[in-house]
Amino acid sequence: MRQWHGEVDPAFGQSPADAYAMYLEDKQREYGISDDDLKNWRPEKPKRGRRKKKNS
Repeated sequence: MRQWHGEVDPAFGQSPADAYAMYLEDKQREYGISDDDLKNWRPEKPKRGRRKKKNS
């Protein structure tokens, strides 16, 4: 983020990278998630096959 949006945006008085970094830190604190948690997270593997039909 900082690589492309590190400059201060005059309309907001700060860089978008700084704004996003502060937002991310707030959310991590709110949910108790560390940087390592984010780096190590992987999505669940997709389930294969069809869903079973319910007998009604």
